[in-house]
Order: sequence, then C-alpha cells, then structure tokens
Amino acid sequence: MKKQYDLVIFDFDGTLMDTGEGVRASAAYAIRKCGLGDPSEEEMNVFIGPPFNVQIARMYPLTEEQVWEVTTCFRDHYSTVNLLKARLYDGILETIDEIRNLGIKTAVATYKREDYARTICDAFHFTERMDAVEGCDFHGKLSKNDIIRNSIEKCGISDYSRVLMIGDTVNDSEGAKQLSVDFLGALYGYGFYTAEERESTRALGFVRTPREVLEYL
Repeated sequence: MKKQYDLVIFDFDGTLMDTGEGVRASAAYAIRKCGLGDPSEEEMNVFIGPPFNVQIARMYPLTEEQVWEVTTCFRDHYSTVNLLKARLYDGILETIDEIRNLGIKTAVATYKREDYARTICDAFHFTERMDAVEGCDFHGKLSKNDIIRNSIEKCGISDYSRVLMIGDTVNDSEGAKQLSVDFLGALYGYGFYTAEERESTRALGFVRTPREVLEYL
C-alpha cells in the first residue's frame, strides 16, 4: 500500500532542471577571473547544488575575504549571463501537475540562492505549481535541513512523516534524514553515481525519470 503524503518537496538543480550549463560556465569564469586557475567547465560539476561560497572554500586555500571576492564574481556573472541557461527534465511539469491533482502540496527546497531560485522558477513556470519556493540565504549559512524545514512550515504541514523529499545528492538525503522526512533519490541528476553511494543513503528508492516519482504516491 502506498503511503499518503501531504507535501512533496523537490530539490532544484539536478532534480527539477538541468542547470549545469550555466553554473559550470560561471564557476569557471569566476575562477579564471580571480586568478585561481584555468579549469574546464566539466570540472565545475561540483558547483551544481551546494552554495558557491561553501564549495569554493573546500577547493582552494582562501581567506574569507578571497572566498567572497570569487563568490561575488560568480554571482554577478551567473545572475546576469547564465541564470536561465538550463533545461527542464522531460516530464517534470506534467509530473508536478499530477501530484497536485492528487491533492498533494508541492514545494522547492534548494541550495540555490533564494532570489535566483524564484527568478528561474518564474521563468520556467514552476512558481504557479508550487506552494513554497525556499532557497539559501545571501551568505550561504542555511543548511539543507533548514531550507527543507522552511518549505514545510511555509506549506503549513505539521506532520513531517507525511512529507516526501526528492533530490539528487547526499546533501538532500541527509537534510531529509535530519528531519525524519522520507527521501526519494533522483538518478538523472548530479549524484548517486555509484552503488556504494546509493546503498549508504536512507531512501525509499531511486527514480530514473521524473515520471517514476508517481509510483511512490
């Protein structure tokens, strides 16, 4: 028997949309512009999902001031040049519509900065399909479970056992786990490439297309 949910929350990058082109291009631009090297855009996949300032600090021995210099460069370029260089995953809008037709609320919980998330959700017609769009703060201080919790609260859900989180990385699964929220992994995104990674993740299951989400509802 399928479990009844009141809310389905989606990660954004790698779950609702393939935003890789824009993120990779702006990350590579910022790193070159700030004299940190000459990376290929393919090497920039690590920036798809987590806050840029967090990931750049992991990769380079930078001072806090330098981190924000590179982050500002990335943000300026991404927001003005590459924000909308993204593509919808096949069937994602129709899947969301069918979820809502079941009487289930839908929301976005993303590490993408919230103003960026709202702009891209407006452009690709997610906003009208969501009861909440919650993203990261300006300084990247919110954790994934903070953002998921914000989505749940915005939707007025009190029983976390009736919430399902869908995402493509361990960050998404860990955020859900910390809140005792059910998790479904998206294999078509930017994570869960290895069997070991999938086996170590507390998940109801994994889907290879957005349409497969409906099998769990």
